[in-house]
Amino acid sequence: MGTQSDHNRLLKEIESLKKRIQELQSTVKVQEASLTMLSASESKYRELVENAIDAIFIVDSDLRYIEANHRATELFGYSHEEYLDMSILDVIPPEQVPQSEKEFQKLQERGAYEHFEGRMRTKDGRWVDIEVSSSAMYDKQGKVIGSCDIVRDITERKKMESQLKQALADKELLLKEMNHRVKNNLQIISSLLSLQSCQMEDKQAAEQLQEAENRVRSMSMIHEKLYRADDLRNIPFSEYITSLTGELFSSYNVVPSIKLDLQVTETTLDVDFVIPCGIIVNELVTNALKHAFPDGTGTVTVSFSKDDKGECTLSVSDDGVALSHEWPIYMTANNSFGMRLVKASAEKLNAHMSMDTNGGKSFVFVFTENTARASFS
Repeated sequence: MGTQSDHNRLLKEIESLKKRIQELQSTVKVQEASLTMLSASESKYRELVENAIDAIFIVDSDLRYIEANHRATELFGYSHEEYLDMSILDVIPPEQVPQSEKEFQKLQERGAYEHFEGRMRTKDGRWVDIEVSSSAMYDKQGKVIGSCDIVRDITERKKMESQLKQALADKELLLKEMNHRVKNNLQIISSLLSLQSCQMEDKQAAEQLQEAENRVRSMSMIHEKLYRADDLRNIPFSEYITSLTGELFSSYNVVPSIKLDLQVTETTLDVDFVIPCGIIVNELVTNALKHAFPDGTGTVTVSFSKDDKGECTLSVSDDGVALSHEWPIYMTANNSFGMRLVKASAEKLNAHMSMDTNGGKSFVFVFTENTARASFS
């Protein structure tokens, strides 16, 4: 009986071993399949890395290279074996070291950084402009042990940027020179008109020449501002209006009892806005100085403001004699050359123009920068 019992137990153990062997064989097959897939995946990954158009480096926490793809060796000239004996600090300029260390610190804090621009030295001593994007690599405890750096050659892009900057600088210089020459030519025309008006016996003709001289001078002053400005879209408007109105008061030999009140906020305007605004101020201030103060006393007020939404309000007013009943017709009939200039400039700005004749004269122009800019196109 004991022999039979031992025999049965042995058979059970054999069956159990067979099942275990089958399970192990199945596990081995799964592992083999996994290894095959992992190998295929690794092969595909390595193929992608090796065929990448950018240099790719694996760097440890000491900034030493532990891997480099084919593009890295092709771009910088070092062999794969040479890279394994080098660190990042061997191929970057000394002045770039602090920034590189700062970027690695950022990598530890954030896990990645992008578009860091710098330079790397090739094996033959040339410097290549590069852009680096990096992702952190971690151990099982979540500690940063290195990084995967993608390095792109941006030398050609930098050359193009440099050429564009130079072309822009040349264009700005040309514009400044052009504005300088235009300003000089306008000053010559203004001087000729002044000489001619001094020789005119006809008083009305002399006044018309003086008005033409003032218009030319106002344009000359704009070109003077353009010549001195660093940005044509940001002309200091308050300075221009101060200069323009001062010249007009000087031109008409205004007596001290006629005052100028400027309420112009410190702001800048695009040159496309400055020119029509300058024409409006020139014509309306000129008209006030000629006709508003027969008794030789009063105040001309010029104000300008711009809010956060880009809405601009330009106002020219005086406290002199009120307009006659003919003045509204005067405006609509376009009989006055000066008024035609004012209305044309207001239309250029796409401005709403209003007039108040109670207690003197007041002209108000309201426009927005976006609406006005659309009318220029």
